[in-house]
Amino acid sequence: MRAIKDLLLFLLVLPIFISSCYDDAELWERIRDHEYRITKLEDFCSKINSNLVSLHEVVVAIQAREYVKDVIPIYDEGLCIGYTITFNGRNPITLFNGKNGTDAQTPIIGIKKEADGAWYWTLNGNWLLDESGSRVIASGKDGREVNDGTNGITPQLKIENDYWWISYNDGESWVQLGLAFDRENNNECSVIKSITQDQHFVTIVLANGEIIQLTKQNSARCQSENPHNIENIGVQVYKQVVYNSNDYSYTCIGYMASALARPYNQIPNGKIIKTDVDASAQSRYLEYADNADYINSNSIQLDLSSEKYVLYNLEGDKIYYYRIYKDNDPYLLLNSGMFETSGSIRQLKIDTSSGANREWLNNVRDIGGWQVGNNRRIRYGVIFRGPEFNHIKEGEESILISDSGIKELKRLGVSAELDLRTVAEISGHEYSVLGSDVVYLNQPVDQWFYRLNIYFPVKKNASYYADAIRHILSCLRENRGVYIHCAGGCDRTGALCAIIEGLCGVSENDINHDYELSNRDRSREYYALAKGAKYDGDFKFAMEYIKGLVEYNGHIYVFYRQYYYDTEKNVDNYLPAPISDEELIHALNNCHRGTFQDRFRLLMKIGGLSMQEMLELESFLCS
Repeated sequence: MRAIKDLLLFLLVLPIFISSCYDDAELWERIRDHEYRITKLEDFCSKINSNLVSLHEVVVAIQAREYVKDVIPIYDEGLCIGYTITFNGRNPITLFNGKNGTDAQTPIIGIKKEADGAWYWTLNGNWLLDESGSRVIASGKDGREVNDGTNGITPQLKIENDYWWISYNDGESWVQLGLAFDRENNNECSVIKSITQDQHFVTIVLANGEIIQLTKQNSARCQSENPHNIENIGVQVYKQVVYNSNDYSYTCIGYMASALARPYNQIPNGKIIKTDVDASAQSRYLEYADNADYINSNSIQLDLSSEKYVLYNLEGDKIYYYRIYKDNDPYLLLNSGMFETSGSIRQLKIDTSSGANREWLNNVRDIGGWQVGNNRRIRYGVIFRGPEFNHIKEGEESILISDSGIKELKRLGVSAELDLRTVAEISGHEYSVLGSDVVYLNQPVDQWFYRLNIYFPVKKNASYYADAIRHILSCLRENRGVYIHCAGGCDRTGALCAIIEGLCGVSENDINHDYELSNRDRSREYYALAKGAKYDGDFKFAMEYIKGLVEYNGHIYVFYRQYYYDTEKNVDNYLPAPISDEELIHALNNCHRGTFQDRFRLLMKIGGLSMQEMLELESFLCS
């Protein structure tokens, strides 16, 4: 640049030596004007190169998810000519904007994000190309290094011999661009057009029309919120009920259902998320995950005008993180936060089809969350229970679940369906409504749980449930979440879930709660445990039978209504087989020594399930 000054000065002074009578006032004015212009160009070129370096830092900061801590304006003669921007994870940068005050024909250099996630430099609205004709990268996708081992390239500009020159390799070589001088005034900066800020963002408008937004740190801060109980009020109150294990002649769900408002029987408790509205947003999203890095996160598109969103189907005893962002860019945060969940019973909101009578399927929940001892619980997201997805009547099929409901079940982890309905109920419709990618298994259970008593073929009925558990094990070995259902998801489904929970070591009291919750969800008019003081209910038969099972001298006996019977003989003869008084005394002495879990194991032993299979099921489900 100094060489240009000397050359111009020599050319302008030369006429003085040729003609001593020449009036030099105009000449010296032209010299001063050119020196002023050259000085301005030097300053302008310096600011452009500073902007290019800063733009590269901006892109790296965006991809590193760094947020703006402070924005300080820079003034020159009372005018704001730029800003110093401080991020939370790197040194401050300076960006100049406004008028350049020169008559230079400046190249318009900018950056643009491409579909591959990387940022590239542009020149006069077109991609900036290097000597080989390739686009010049500003920063790799998500801040990754590019092939040459650098994290992008920052071009440099200079003015030499009245032309703009550009370098792609830190000044080692230069490529000539256009003329640097133009008599027509060009007052706009060649990189930054304007910089503004509001509550959430710092907005940079480039000369090429591209807009870059930086998120302020106050919008990005993840604030802790109050704990959220995933259980609705009705469930929270009902869980406090303690069943009398010696008396199954009454129900505890009946009066609870009538004492509380009807919605509390069915509606899962959702977490309300407040969402900030931004007038410039083309779209808004809610993303949430159980980790701060948002690995395996879930993203939901929001209505542009909505001020809140309700999150359903959360797990208990877990910390969740969420963020609201705009324009499909997780960096552009409007709001974020974190909260911890409490409670254990996970009712699920699954949308129904447009032809169904309700907004969501009743009686759908995860069997995870129940305690199994030693500070362990049944895992969430492994086994789900609920009603049928399709109802067949006189050969006509009605689909009860919507596309969004199917999508939600798959998001939760359902990839297998275990149907307990009979052949008559299915009527040839042996497939999964959830889609061809979901494994469909049918294990008909004709008899209900209460028929697993001594007056019916116990071994045969127990084998139905043993076979169902084998189906479940086959799915768990393939890491498939299983949805279990019959028609209503109460009795046969409840029976199988009670056995699964019993094999895992869930307490008698909690098994009672889980079984009767189905009647709460379905708002049934009859009780589950008992239909009245003089009527023995379904679940009463089942629990009394399981509690009476005992293994003695290599034989399985059942104490039922004050008598012991040899179950194996009963299976063969369908009649009680009396044993001697001495055997009865020994059996009574040993009857209550086995745990509740041991008695469920005896039931499945009758059904033909091996101890190895029972322990494998427990290992899959408990953690």
